Amino acid sequence: MSRSPLPMFGSRPPQTDSEPWKYRLDQFARDCRPQIAALSWSFHLANPETTDVLGIDLQPQPHFVTCPRRAVEALNQNVAHQLQEVLGLLDAYQPETEVLILAIGDGQIKILFFEPDPTPPEAYQTLDEPVLETLMVELEDELARRFAPESESTSADASAPPDSPGS
Repeated sequence: MSRSPLPMFGSRPPQTDSEPWKYRLDQFARDCRPQIAALSWSFHLANPETTDVLGIDLQPQPHFVTCPRRAVEALNQNVAHQLQEVLGLLDAYQPETEVLILAIGDGQIKILFFEPDPTPPEAYQTLDEPVLETLMVELEDELARRFAPESESTSADASAPPDSPGS
């Protein structure tokens, strides 16, 4: 029996070599959902009246940033309105029940958008520490680990003997 070339609903397409950073971010979001939810709520509590959104900048090393709404609007103007969907998500974003983070990497934007369980306020309440500072550092460390250059494989390649011309 042959397999269908179309992926089944709910299954993820395989990682492509051209955009591994997006795959790594998806894995990070899946593995760290409660912590990300708590951080998202902490960010909201620190900035309740703002239209800014939490972001992740992957360069030079992964770190959290504030993405002002006006900057996203200006970028949308500069890219012929290709970010209209992002602006729509920002307009409809409900921080009490959702997480929305803009990730910037390789000259592209990726949106981390999901409804966590527990909700962001519930995830925040389970922590006993200054969430914004402490949790942000912990999550940045996790991102740095996941996005570290693959020095182990390059050092292993460097120590292997070169192929001889006749082989």
